[in-house]
Amino acid sequence: MRNLKGEKKEEEINTEVAVPFPAYLPENYVKETGERLIAYKRMAMAASGAELDGIEEELRDRYGPLPPEGANLFLMLGLKLYARPLKVTRMDVGKSKVMLTFHETTPLSPEALLKLVRQNPRKYRLIPSSTVSAAISGANPEEIFKETSAILKALSEHGIIKNLK
Repeated sequence: MRNLKGEKKEEEINTEVAVPFPAYLPENYVKETGERLIAYKRMAMAASGAELDGIEEELRDRYGPLPPEGANLFLMLGLKLYARPLKVTRMDVGKSKVMLTFHETTPLSPEALLKLVRQNPRKYRLIPSSTVSAAISGANPEEIFKETSAILKALSEHGIIKNLK
């Protein structure tokens, strides 16, 4: 319908995420392959943190406490939700830095991003090809995810979004 009215359809960006620790549902947690695949599909389609929390709660109720790999998976999926409005195409999360690569249609203002980098030169660096590097110091997956979430939140809230009406 939008195409008939001449409106452009918003391109959906699926963020690719690489993390330095395991993030999956182990076979010994959800034993049935079909049920595990359905859980993965539901997690991938979650449109909000609340929806993701509901799926996590359902898994806990049905299969017991999440193993560390499962908890990491939900943390990673939460990062993808934070990255979606920024149109991050790739997120490489390491133990000392996070690399965020943005789609050409990102709503980030280059001017405001430069200002953020200048204000925090030890934390942020701009890298060619629409990439930002941010220093982190997390010692475990939860800390790393917390710091990465804070970086994404800072990018969203730091007056960087452009073209908002």
